[in-house]
Amino acid sequence: MTAAAIAGSFADFRPVKSRSVAQLIIEVPIEHADAALAALGGVPQPGHERPVAVARLTIATGAQPQDCGAGADPSPVAPVAKWDALRPSQQAGIRCDDVRFQRWIGATDAKSAAQKLRERSGVRSRAEFDIGIDARVRWKQIDNQFRAEMETQGREDFIR
Repeated sequence: MTAAAIAGSFADFRPVKSRSVAQLIIEVPIEHADAALAALGGVPQPGHERPVAVARLTIATGAQPQDCGAGADPSPVAPVAKWDALRPSQQAGIRCDDVRFQRWIGATDAKSAAQKLRERSGVRSRAEFDIGIDARVRWKQIDNQFRAEMETQGREDFIR
């Protein structure tokens, strides 16, 4: 057996009630997806389970996480910007890609989340969050509502 480690972010938890198991969703940057799949032995096949282990990474203050997947690029990972340093349109794009936000806003995927967000905030494009004061205020209100809901659920694994 070949040992491999893959750095990623714990993104979601889903119970599978019909099988009495849970799914842990780990997200990796798309540019490392091939290496991650290779490290895990390829795409899962029905009826052929592959044992894996999961461990939480502890990253020292100021250090940057490194991808440890098979064939990973040894260059450092780009630093993550602080949430408030991002443009509102960038924040909205990140939220729409987040499955928790998608469920919260009543969508099934990123595209429908973006549509629901535009409808709810009264904009034609998320870019309007960057240029219109009223649109920016509406975005902040929506994001604050989402954040409050996540905090009441005890979820601390989302971008603040």
